[in-house]
Amino acid sequence: MSSTAGLPPAFTTSALLASSWGSAATAAGLVRSLEGATGRVSVPPAGAPAWRSVPGDALGALKEQAASERGVPWPQPLVSHYARYFRDGNRTAYENLVAARQQRLTRAVVMALTTTDREAASAWLDEVIDGAYLMCEQSSWSWAAHDDVFSRSAEVVPDMARPFLDLGAGEVAAQLGWLDHLLGSELDARAPGLRRRMRDEAATRVFQPFLERLDWHWLGLDGDVHNWNPWIHSNLIAAALFLVGDPHLQAEIVERCIEGLDRFLASIPADGAIDEGFAYWWNGAGRALEGLKLLEEATGGALDAGLPLIRELVSFPHRMHIGGAWFLNVADGPARAAEALPWDMLHSWAVRLGDQDAGAPRRVNAGPSPWGRCRAGARPAFAARRFARPNRRGTAGSLHLSRVRADHGGPRNRRVRGRPAPGGERRPQR
Repeated sequence: MSSTAGLPPAFTTSALLASSWGSAATAAGLVRSLEGATGRVSVPPAGAPAWRSVPGDALGALKEQAASERGVPWPQPLVSHYARYFRDGNRTAYENLVAARQQRLTRAVVMALTTTDREAASAWLDEVIDGAYLMCEQSSWSWAAHDDVFSRSAEVVPDMARPFLDLGAGEVAAQLGWLDHLLGSELDARAPGLRRRMRDEAATRVFQPFLERLDWHWLGLDGDVHNWNPWIHSNLIAAALFLVGDPHLQAEIVERCIEGLDRFLASIPADGAIDEGFAYWWNGAGRALEGLKLLEEATGGALDAGLPLIRELVSFPHRMHIGGAWFLNVADGPARAAEALPWDMLHSWAVRLGDQDAGAPRRVNAGPSPWGRCRAGARPAFAARRFARPNRRGTAGSLHLSRVRADHGGPRNRRVRGRPAPGGERRPQR
């Protein structure tokens, strides 16, 4: 039975993806199209020639930092850090430690993949194993600012019997999923049992709550659809592809994720405008594009996402570009782009759709454009890339006018539910 049973009619009909993909987007169709999916994913596992040919300059800072922290105790988030949010509203005491732990784990994964010396690679693999195990041992994958434990019970300790599925939990599940895809065979040889532990934790903390509960606010079942929707659903697609062995359960999870992405896309106007602006585009529309790309690859093109609305979403950052690293800002988003954004993801979509304006290297007014770091045909080593800052001449030398739609409720802003402002929404490196 389709997982749409019992959902409001508004979200079970006229859905873009479902109507475009038909039976291929159902659980039955997905069981067939996802067979052998991991072999079609463009990011190869360990041992592939691509990992041995990563340019040395691409690893410079990452390699240096990874070497400096190996052998040093891992960041240790404590319950006193978790409780800070409920006591005095401080969320970063906990979240910064969790982010540091995840980022260190990612650096170790990259080093294990790219180190050619066998003994050194084994040492990096041990670092990966320790980091992955620490994530499994971490009592909560959710961030305290999102957890409902205090509102339900007045307690400040995470309730492991009722895990909260939020942005943080989705990030950890996807991170462990990609780790499993990249280093699965190596983990089996060096730490038998760890992959099973990762799967068990993901099932308990993420997949079961996702399938069993329909009261997650980010599902958008009440019509309030925001950027948590594609952020979490796209992470769950990756986690399901790499961590779920049962093809029927995997298909059920992915089907539900497609339905969720459909609700997000239904909230986007035909011109692809994001009412929270460029800064939030990356963790909303950008997250949806990541999930759709992975679905397209995993199904061998059976789920083709080259749809008109997707083209408009891809064009949005270009249309908001003023010059250099400056963009038209709306809501509470900054006008200057963050220094590390996955421009290659946007560029690959522009190339895929034949949108030269959205994907071509260009200079606009003052300062180098971030598009200039993306070259057609180049597959960067990392998702998050730095781009050159504009020069000190300041703003662009002409006046830019923009028509902004004014809805009475203003742009959807989820910070009322504990979301940090742009720049605070960390994208753990994968």
